[in-house]
Amino acid sequence: MLDAASTRVELKSRVNKKGQLTGRILVSGATGFLGRYILTSLHKNEACESLALVRNMANWHGQEWTKQLD
Repeated sequence: MLDAASTRVELKSRVNKKGQLTGRILVSGATGFLGRYILTSLHKNEACESLALVRNMANWHGQEWTKQLD
């Protein structure tokens, strides 16, 4: 069972002194409405590596905003 206290501790350990998330972060629904903004924000963060999970690569490459992330 997952409790809130253990989740907070784990999240705090993934934040560096600058307040940035560190490590690898998987974003599902990356081509969706929220996924776009989450990936753009994570891309600016040099302390983490973001991985995008998409159903259709043609849809990913067809969107203009994804070219900024390559």
